[in-house]
Amino acid sequence: MNRFSFDNVQRRDLITALSLWVVAELVGLLIFPALGVINPGPKLKTWFTLSIPLGLAGSLIIAMSSRWMALNNEQAPGSAKTLMGWLGQASGWIGLMGVLYPMIMACIEFFTNLKLNQS
Repeated sequence: MNRFSFDNVQRRDLITALSLWVVAELVGLLIFPALGVINPGPKLKTWFTLSIPLGLAGSLIIAMSSRWMALNNEQAPGSAKTLMGWLGQASGWIGLMGVLYPMIMACIEFFTNLKLNQS
């Protein structure tokens, strides 16, 4: 097996993104509320419901963008390669936002309450 095969890159990035999503889910929506770091109240159910499709879709987008970038580096010529590279990177960042949605919402809740408590 080639260490840098396209299928291997895509599979590795999918597993990494799914693992990152599970950790973000556990920390942001389970551990932080249990420790009292954040108190989202009824918003927690909505966050959890939204985080499932966003996390799974984000993981798939990350895997597809890594495959896209690998194919782009092998096949695209000249200036089209630059545009395709930017599109691949942008889609990877969008996927990462979906994967990290639970932590983003937990951080927003934490810093919003921090400002309110200091006032």
